[in-house]
Amino acid sequence: MNRMEKNGKLPARAAVRQGDILCPRCGRLLARVHAGARARGVELWCGGKGCKMPVLVEL
Repeated sequence: MNRMEKNGKLPARAAVRQGDILCPRCGRLLARVHAGARARGVELWCGGKGCKMPVLVEL
């Protein structure tokens, strides 16, 4: 059983704008990326107050 099944929350796809990875639900900054960066299937967790959800990064 993986973390997603334990938590019961499905990951949402991250919003990437001008080099910033943002939570699609609350808009909190999760990470910054540089030109030429690649990522497939990386899961980040939003720690925003009231959000606390997994976010899937696909660059």
